[in-house]
Amino acid sequence: MQNIHRSYSRCSKCGKLLIGPFGNPKSPVLLVGEYPGYKETRQGLPFAFKEKPTQTFAGDILQTELLRVGISLPTILVTNMWQHQQDDKTCDLALHLDATVKLFADRTHILLMGSAATVPLIGQKFNEVSGTRVQVPMFENIRFWASPNPALAYSQPIGELRLALARFAADIKN
Repeated sequence: MQNIHRSYSRCSKCGKLLIGPFGNPKSPVLLVGEYPGYKETRQGLPFAFKEKPTQTFAGDILQTELLRVGISLPTILVTNMWQHQQDDKTCDLALHLDATVKLFADRTHILLMGSAATVPLIGQKFNEVSGTRVQVPMFENIRFWASPNPALAYSQPIGELRLALARFAADIKN
């Protein structure tokens, strides 16, 4: 995957390694996850991908499910609401939200994946609005959708993610 921020930087507030977006920086489509975990930080990507044939990570699930609805992961832009691991509360979301909102420019469709992505923008957890188009008042020209984080497929049925991605993909094609 093409990581558009190849140089590594650290958070100005807490010093943690920042994980930038990857994919096509010119894409009108943006996917916003929650925050990178250990595997994502190690790989330098917002979603981790398998390193061995026997592994499946959230990035693999996302890629497979996007392909099912006709979206190729390398053709879109993917990031997280928080740009570093969120294992404590030393950072203020406002710093990360500003960086994410800057990526909204020139986008037509944005998928918010997980509550850490939906709550800051719409004030609702993803499960309250999953699979639906949501309104973000300050970005009226962008079509926002909500879905579960692909990592939930480890512990819950994948149907809700599939439904949300299918509706999001149909909206993009219209």
